[in-house]
Amino acid sequence: MFRFLVGAVCALTISLLASEAGLPATETHFFPTRPAGTAEQTQRGVILDYAAGNGLGEMTLQDSSGKQYSYYLASVVMYNGKQIVCFGAVGDQVGTCNFPDPSFTLSKTLVTVSYFPAKFSGTSVSVVDNITSGASPSPSPSPSP
Repeated sequence: MFRFLVGAVCALTISLLASEAGLPATETHFFPTRPAGTAEQTQRGVILDYAAGNGLGEMTLQDSSGKQYSYYLASVVMYNGKQIVCFGAVGDQVGTCNFPDPSFTLSKTLVTVSYFPAKFSGTSVSVVDNITSGASPSPSPSPSP
């Protein structure tokens, strides 16, 4: 019941903010999926923060030079091959998302995000649908003849 009430309050708040900003209510729900045939783009860094609610989700990534990138979250986001499920995550409250790797730490764990371009309210944005952490696997040795 509590989650339902929180969700309803979030949806109402998003609708009111959108109305005040002159956006149609349909533009407040934004969890896109990667279009077929879209080339994968990646960026490496640490996740500084994220937020996920009823209307949309966002995250900020910082690369090794200190440059920050903002991303929206796709309808399904995978972390090391497992789906992340968020329940009203805000800021640094990682416990509200099921990051499958218990060693994940905001602002510390080095990750690679895969993203795709999309349009939100007429603006070009980037949307994350896959996050990986850890060292890249070494290539398997070739079998002996």
